Amino acid sequence: MRYLVGLMVVAGLALVGFVAMLGAQFVTQKPFSEAVKSILASRAGTIIEPEFGQTARAVLGAGPAAENFGPAGATADRSYDKTCYSTEGVPLARTDATGGLCPEALRLVTVASPDMLRAAMKGAQPGDMIRIMPGTYRMKGYALPAAAEGRADAPITVMTDRMGDVILEFELAEGFAVTGAYWVFRNLDIVGMCPNDSSCEHAVHASGPARGLVIRNNRLRDFNSQLKINGRGDPRLFPDDMLVEGNSFIDSRPRNTGYPVTKVDAVGTSNLRVLGNVIADFAKNGADFRSYAGFSKGNSRGSRFERNLVICEWQHSGGDRIGLSLGGGGTKEEYCRDGACPVEDRDGLIRANIVIGCGEVGIYLRKAGGARVDHNLLVGTRGIDGRFAETDALISSNILDGRVLAWKGATLRDGGNLQSPWRAARLKQLSPDYIPFATRGEFNPFGVPAVKTEPGTRDFCGTLLPPESQMGPIGETCAPDMPGLR
Repeated sequence: MRYLVGLMVVAGLALVGFVAMLGAQFVTQKPFSEAVKSILASRAGTIIEPEFGQTARAVLGAGPAAENFGPAGATADRSYDKTCYSTEGVPLARTDATGGLCPEALRLVTVASPDMLRAAMKGAQPGDMIRIMPGTYRMKGYALPAAAEGRADAPITVMTDRMGDVILEFELAEGFAVTGAYWVFRNLDIVGMCPNDSSCEHAVHASGPARGLVIRNNRLRDFNSQLKINGRGDPRLFPDDMLVEGNSFIDSRPRNTGYPVTKVDAVGTSNLRVLGNVIADFAKNGADFRSYAGFSKGNSRGSRFERNLVICEWQHSGGDRIGLSLGGGGTKEEYCRDGACPVEDRDGLIRANIVIGCGEVGIYLRKAGGARVDHNLLVGTRGIDGRFAETDALISSNILDGRVLAWKGATLRDGGNLQSPWRAARLKQLSPDYIPFATRGEFNPFGVPAVKTEPGTRDFCGTLLPPESQMGPIGETCAPDMPGLR
């Protein structure tokens, strides 16, 4: 009996210790709220507040000029204001735009009302720059059509001069319905305003032959899936060669819907690039309660998620939040590219992202063939999951809280990472060992070994890494510790 009582006492003490440890975990997580608030304000500076411009440009690697220009900046160098393409017609990121084709607008169309905007888009010609005058525009009824065909040497652009000058309030199932090639959306603040969350599905929905779409320097708020990409027609056509760069995707509260909640939801696309965005506070308050920052699936090919700041829980919490994914929750065969999904994503890349505070995994691979996951920093997540035999991925040079777990036949090849499965099992954090000031928003690592890097690899700030560099997304000249964090 005494022996049994002793065991019960020991078990009780262990349980108390475990509960206390959980409490300590939640206490240590609290500073992230303020830290990421400052990071978000600064990282999104060029797309929200002009006074943060210099810091944000340094972090984003956006070049010598910000897009926050107004009338006073009319004489400034506006070469950055152009959208550039490769000789193959693929839109180029800012870091790659040197030497690309950067066409001038052929016609300026100024609009000052919802009806004028709708008419300008409906009657758009290649090379049009549709410039929205400052103001707040409430849009109801049906989606704004982006069906006209642009060209790589004459894209169709919908824009305003400065972020914050124009707010588009969409009381629409989807805002911009893009089915034409070579459209550009820039500097727009778009907010979902539906009384029922299920009625505000997408800020931008690209489908069918919508090749060469560029979404740059926008703020997209309060939709179930701000950006939706999928096939259309019979036979089903899929949009390819898309660039999503320097935007913020944020929800003011969990979405009360049973519909999917994923901020960048891509199905069947080829050569999607999601670069340098802020994705925060995405949650689903209904059905399976599962949400994602972004994924590509449906037999997608060559998708790239690079240099994004993902904050699963910032201003609100709850639900089952997952960071970035190749494969997402899977796809029905009828919606897959080529009518089948032998894999959900082929040759995808998740690189140099910072993923913070996800109750679920920071990175999820589902039927992801030939995937690469490298140079990421995962803080306060369960780590990386790979699932199903179709998944074959190289996991290398990451710094992560949590574990790397392969299950149901997945193959995850370990290329060298900094992690601590035992601490993860106890819901402790690894990052304080190598990123001691992470809770203050300073992610420069200490004591991290150098590794060989693939040519062309860029760090979180957009700087090319040398042939050997330290693990994680922060290069030697990258300092994403924002003003106001100390």
